[in-house]
Amino acid sequence: MHLEIRPDSALDQANWHHLQNLLAREIFTPIYAEIPDFMKVFTKPLEAIQRFRDSGVKDNVLDHIRRSVGMAKKLESGITVENTLWVHDLAEQITGDTPVLLQKEDDGNAELMAIHQIVPRQFIPLALDFFHTQRFLKGKEEHSSYVTENAVLANAVDRTEGNTHFHRWQSSQGSRSQKHDDYTFNEINKFTQRLVGLEGSKLQTAISLLNLQKTYMIHLYGQIE
Repeated sequence: MHLEIRPDSALDQANWHHLQNLLAREIFTPIYAEIPDFMKVFTKPLEAIQRFRDSGVKDNVLDHIRRSVGMAKKLESGITVENTLWVHDLAEQITGDTPVLLQKEDDGNAELMAIHQIVPRQFIPLALDFFHTQRFLKGKEEHSSYVTENAVLANAVDRTEGNTHFHRWQSSQGSRSQKHDDYTFNEINKFTQRLVGLEGSKLQTAISLLNLQKTYMIHLYGQIE
């Protein structure tokens, strides 16, 4: 895939170089990370849980996790982010996968209970950090005390991988959904706004990754229009 960006008024020079670095790593070319021993007991159940149901997009939770970890490896984000991504969707063995456009406020309570039931004990803190950081990024200030730099990057990778897989599949079928386009762009804008004022070396990577999705989507759909 040839994808090129140029600095403009919306991107300062430093950020532009950071985006170019991500592109050089072929960040949007999916790779499937090898499943570690502690995850193998969860492999079959997660493989059977379909994502994006009723959308026509083919995917399952295990493949999404493996691609997310693969993306994190390309980013050299570290073992904490990788382990967070390995466990971030384990609760879906109990709750199932609810498409983002159908999620409700009370879904979080069921997910919290499922985390404590299904996630290996040593990884529960990582799963909880991801859970609370995700809700902070969605605008819920009461979760702010749980936000960690690693969980922010894990959330950015999770959303980026999920969004790019969805839109890559849609574009490959020659189709496009304005509703999903709007949701993706609004979510990216909301997440990046929530990161303003937070500190940490991995936050720039998270912001760049989120913003680069916009360029990638325009590139994808430009090929079918």
